Amino acid sequence: MKAYIYPSPIRRSGKSFNPYINNFVNATEKYFTYCNCLDANKLGVFDILRYLFSLDLLFLNWIEDLPDRKFGIIQSIFMLLFIRIRKLFRYKLVYILHNKISHSEGNLFFKRKLFLLVLQTSDLIITHASEGISFSEKMSPGAGRKTVFIPHPVTPYPEIENIFVKKYDILIWGTILPYKGIDLFLDFLIKNQDLSELKIKIVGKANPDSYFNKLTRYKSDNIEIENRFVDKKELVRLIAESRFVLFTYHGDSVLSSGALIDSLAQKAIVIGPHVGNFADLEEVGIVRTFKNFSELPGLLTKCTQIDDNELQPKIERYIKANSWAIFGNTLRQHLVTVVSASV
Repeated sequence: MKAYIYPSPIRRSGKSFNPYINNFVNATEKYFTYCNCLDANKLGVFDILRYLFSLDLLFLNWIEDLPDRKFGIIQSIFMLLFIRIRKLFRYKLVYILHNKISHSEGNLFFKRKLFLLVLQTSDLIITHASEGISFSEKMSPGAGRKTVFIPHPVTPYPEIENIFVKKYDILIWGTILPYKGIDLFLDFLIKNQDLSELKIKIVGKANPDSYFNKLTRYKSDNIEIENRFVDKKELVRLIAESRFVLFTYHGDSVLSSGALIDSLAQKAIVIGPHVGNFADLEEVGIVRTFKNFSELPGLLTKCTQIDDNELQPKIERYIKANSWAIFGNTLRQHLVTVVSASV
């Protein structure tokens, strides 16, 4: 079967759009032949037209963010029309539901239109959080029946010798965006004397810079904040130097988090909001969650009592059971069912 994946694995810069896309392609390319893995995409979603009459599968990721891209409104109008007439063509539409809605607040009219239309018309919806099934049904009645929960695949990190001294109590890493609620956490922190002595490291590329400027007022001897990209090698060291990795996300947009999975791959003790795949992984026993920041002091105390010899084997079993290879085979099985049902 011939497949097209959006966003394209290769950008004009020659770099991958997102590691998830490359991992997805690598895990499934023995089952599907991808049309758009050799040439950089210079046309946005219009690039799909080059392969339209030979496509069997169209995979869409983060379509709700399309309006924010270059010429995003024009691209969005095209996609709204293209999806509505797609029954004229033979391809199956598969949507990977990562978020409840776009993390940014611009162009919400087009984002909602695209999001709902894709939920309504997809032949198969993949979600990496069990909550995604009820959410898709709530947003588009009937969509829940074609939504399948497959845990977010994990890319293992190389084992490292544990020679690092713990320099930080809490590490917050990844792109620094308003929806992640870092400012709300820091505001709670300075008002809570029980947490005033915590050593905290916050590092990641901020967008917009004005949000980072808002965070800088919280800097202190105990709180480090850096606006820069962190590569894998440094991330391994930072996680090894930290007692816990904390995610402060709002629950209104998040379903699954790649940064959460990358942290687990390094066997970190992860603390996050009780939503999406954070809640799923708490049920497995490898993540700790909170429903509001007021629970954090007690939760942090409990996390200091975690038996590492018990936690690490649980994480290792989870990583082995949720490899990209297993994901690719599981996805193939679901697609066989979808294709067979339409014959």
